[in-house]
Amino acid sequence: MRFINFFKDLAKYLYKTDDINYKQIQKVFLIMHKNMTPKEITRYNYWFWKCLTAIRKQLFINEPIKKRE
Repeated sequence: MRFINFFKDLAKYLYKTDDINYKQIQKVFLIMHKNMTPKEITRYNYWFWKCLTAIRKQLFINEPIKKRE
């Protein structure tokens, strides 16, 4: 539950601000995603990808996000 609240709050914050280093946060998220189990990924997936989408919108990134296979 803590993860979900973290992602939820961070997604809301990222949509409203432009004063932080989004590339660093995106790298952290991708590292976290690589280390999550499939069960965790399923549980946190919605807010996790919402956060990444917020980062990508701020950076105007158009290439697709690579998901773990």
